[in-house]
Amino acid sequence: MSCGILTYLWWLVSCSDSLVRLTNWLEKGLGVIYYETAPFTLLLVERDSEVRLKLVANLKETGLNVEVIEATTGQQAIELYNSQDVGCVLLSYILSDMLGIQVLSALQDGPTLKLPVIILSHGNDANLAVELFELGAIDHINIDDCQSDLLRRSILYGLARSQHIKSQTHFLEARRELVEKEIVEKAIKQEKLKLDLAVQQLKQANKKLHFLAMHDPLTRLPNRSMMKFHLDKSIDRAKRNNTQLAIMFVDLDRFKHVNDTLGHNAGDMLLLNVTQRLQSLLRSCDLISRVGGDEFIVVVDEVDGETGAGIVAVKILQALSESFLLDQNEVFIAASIGIAIHPTDGAESEELLLNSDMAMYHAKSSGRNTYSFYKDGMQSSVGDCLLLERDLHRLVKQENGCEQFFLLYQPKIDVKNKQIIGAEVLIRWQHPEQGCISPAVFIPLAEETDLILQISDWIQGQVCEQINAWQAAGIEVVPISINVSGREFKRGHVLGCIDKIKSHHVDPHLVELEITERLIMENEQESRGILDSLRGAGISLSIDDFGTGYCSLNYLKKYPVDILKIDQSFIKNIPESSEDQAITSAIISLAHILGMKVIAEGVETEPQFQFLKGNGCDMVQGYHFYKPMPADQFVLLLNGSNCAQQRAQ
Repeated sequence: MSCGILTYLWWLVSCSDSLVRLTNWLEKGLGVIYYETAPFTLLLVERDSEVRLKLVANLKETGLNVEVIEATTGQQAIELYNSQDVGCVLLSYILSDMLGIQVLSALQDGPTLKLPVIILSHGNDANLAVELFELGAIDHINIDDCQSDLLRRSILYGLARSQHIKSQTHFLEARRELVEKEIVEKAIKQEKLKLDLAVQQLKQANKKLHFLAMHDPLTRLPNRSMMKFHLDKSIDRAKRNNTQLAIMFVDLDRFKHVNDTLGHNAGDMLLLNVTQRLQSLLRSCDLISRVGGDEFIVVVDEVDGETGAGIVAVKILQALSESFLLDQNEVFIAASIGIAIHPTDGAESEELLLNSDMAMYHAKSSGRNTYSFYKDGMQSSVGDCLLLERDLHRLVKQENGCEQFFLLYQPKIDVKNKQIIGAEVLIRWQHPEQGCISPAVFIPLAEETDLILQISDWIQGQVCEQINAWQAAGIEVVPISINVSGREFKRGHVLGCIDKIKSHHVDPHLVELEITERLIMENEQESRGILDSLRGAGISLSIDDFGTGYCSLNYLKKYPVDILKIDQSFIKNIPESSEDQAITSAIISLAHILGMKVIAEGVETEPQFQFLKGNGCDMVQGYHFYKPMPADQFVLLLNGSNCAQQRAQ
């Protein structure tokens, strides 16, 4: 064969008509017509000057708009190829410094040579042609037969092929970028959906917590905080409209008797029934709030003085005097109502609430099941309450003070292994005449009279002495938690605990202080300072009764708190209440996110414990494991002497 590869193809066609059709197909089908007029640069690589001249002359006769740059060596060709915008290469197989096949390898750009390279040699070697094609050459031409027509067709074919390869490469790159973008966008979308779901769940949990922070968890009525907010608004409205409003302090008579005889579940059912009756007889604009165990506040707007308030009070007494059916038990209760009228009995909410409270005590002392209006000179405490306050004052102030008080310890249990890892200290009053008095009775009196400060000092001192005694006996002591009262915290008196611990040479890590969320939120700046000082002294801090106040997560994360204690009101209805389950699970998760440990109080059943364990709660406390016990019994548990662990029955 004395022609190039394309000529070889045409020869195979063997007739001129077929040759014409093939040529037209190659030129038009591959889009080579564009290159007949488009300018491009051709790199001619040939060592022989006469051959170069001949080739340049033939290139001019092709009619192509071509600019020829020349190289005589392989190295020069590589340099020009890399520095110039070359559109096509005519490469001689034999050069002075290397073979053309070596130059071809050097020009290789990726798996496919993007620019057309035509190899020139003397003779027609089929094996060489195959090798050159494998390296990326698009044609192999015999220099002796290299005429202008053959060059033109070979160059046009090469340019079209090169453009096709570039287009395919660009298409594949664009497709790859598109696929990568789709993959990334899909991944981002999936993560966004997950994040949106997590945010929505957190918002729902936060919404529930916020509701519970402002409402009584049992009756769903506004709690004291929300009642106070609405009462202030009602007072402002009454001042603007020059109207009166009544504040009624409703205390249920014989509620404790129902609770003690029929149980706490019956007591809860009774409170729910009382709530329904109050809501049924009052207007939608009137406010009903549960502020204590059996205490309700009713705010009646635009009332006609004592006459109108008296009519409402009578309706309440009549409604509550009718029987209640609790689990097939017919129960009768009554109520004592104290009434204060704005503005006659007070201009501000605190004064009105205090005066209605006084009037309620007067109603109780008058025989119960009645109502009483506030009158000047009423005493805030009457009867037994006054006597108890007197005895409490004498007890605290006497020279050997607090001798009638004693402390109990309720163990805290590690959920993972059920080992004792701490205890809460609880105070009791052994009255010489009335017997053991619950702290729910005398602590409020101590708060009102400031006696709580001395009682708190006594508790802290007793705990420090007890820890020292246990350590002296070689007992491995666990942290003991002490409840902090409202007065003690607000006045900064709690900081005296630091000096108390130092003076007794007690490891501060063995003392934990439990502070309710309400106390922290009442004065953020002062609370943060007090908590920082306590935490800086090495004392562990716990938020007590979490979920019953109004501490938001945004504020909670600002405080140096170690432990969150879930209030027992959320635990007692588990697993029956799905809502309490959801709230408890959310509190545990959020506390762990904030780096806090979680303890649940009031755990009384195995299902409650298993639920808490399954949701990652760290510690539990309650009658399911141990009742509060004296120090001598608790120490037996610590040193392992009590193998039965004195499980609460």
